[in-house]
Amino acid sequence: ALRESCIPAQVVAAIDVNTVANEVYKYNFPHTQLLAKTIEITKITKVYSFGKC
Repeated sequence: ALRESCIPAQVVAAIDVNTVANEVYKYNFPHTQLLAKTIEITKITKVYSFGKC
C-alpha cells in the first residue's frame, strides 16, 4: 500500500509480534530490520535509532 500511494517514504524497521505478518515483512522488505515483539515494550530510543544512518 505504501508503494502504491506514491508517498515518498523509506521503511526502516518493522515491529510485530505476529509471525505471519513478520513473514510478509521479510518478503516485502528483505533488507529491513525486523523486531518480533510488541511495540508497547520497545523503548522510544530504539524506535528513533531506526532512522539513523
